[in-house]
Amino acid sequence: MPVKPKLAVPGKSNAALKQQRAGKAHLKFPREGGYLEVGRDSFDDQEDLLGYLTATFPVVKDGDGRRFSVKRTGKYRRVNAKGDPVFTFGDPVLDLITDERGWLSIGGQRHNLAAVELADPNARSGGIATIDLSPRPGELDHVVREASLGGGRLSIDAAGVDHAILASINPSEYWFYSGTAKMRFRAFKKNYWVGWKMGADIETWSGDFTRAEIQSDYGEPAWDNVCVVAKHDTDSDTNDDYVDEYEWGINSSPPTGVRSICTATWRGATYSRVVTKGGCDYWL
Repeated sequence: MPVKPKLAVPGKSNAALKQQRAGKAHLKFPREGGYLEVGRDSFDDQEDLLGYLTATFPVVKDGDGRRFSVKRTGKYRRVNAKGDPVFTFGDPVLDLITDERGWLSIGGQRHNLAAVELADPNARSGGIATIDLSPRPGELDHVVREASLGGGRLSIDAAGVDHAILASINPSEYWFYSGTAKMRFRAFKKNYWVGWKMGADIETWSGDFTRAEIQSDYGEPAWDNVCVVAKHDTDSDTNDDYVDEYEWGINSSPPTGVRSICTATWRGATYSRVVTKGGCDYWL
């Protein structure tokens, strides 16, 4: 049996890191108080950056580029060397290669990756401990009314006096409301100057899931907007408030799209929906 390389999170963190298989890492943050310290943000060149990432993630070759899969469980906050909270992407990969403000320097050229992260409010990364989206007073009535009038970006899947399920177009995300708690299923696809990421996550506020599972298919084009499954991956978690499953690529070609079956047992009921992102309208 091949020996798995020893991986380590640079700097201070209370995340447990292990390699699940070749090309895949699992970062597990504790249920409360998860944190990750700012890593290195300046690199001589692309090879220097890849060497740094390889010490933390099980990077594998993908053509002329590199690729790896990530599973992260639990929310966390990003801190500086003094322990003060600083800007976080909600993605350990980006948080370990940028400074406190989200800038990356390669070969003396600086790149504002934080601006890329914040450019699309709907695609802000999840699992950030300092962002609490627990339902506010009157929020359920507002989102249901807006969706029913067709004035927002969400459509009604189901609605009752103290609960609702709302979906975005495609759909790329679902929002579940139950009393004073909220849950989201979401697929995402983002491009940064340094590379791309694609996958899905499940997140809750004011009420943990009992069990959650993400089954993702990554598609390559067959013709037009029709895709075939090029890779399948599955991740799960129990008694937590966040789990994701995603791919990272550097100098490699990203899949055309992702289709994820998200399933969670939450507040006494089991929910399952399909979320998609990217250019795959039909799948073979």
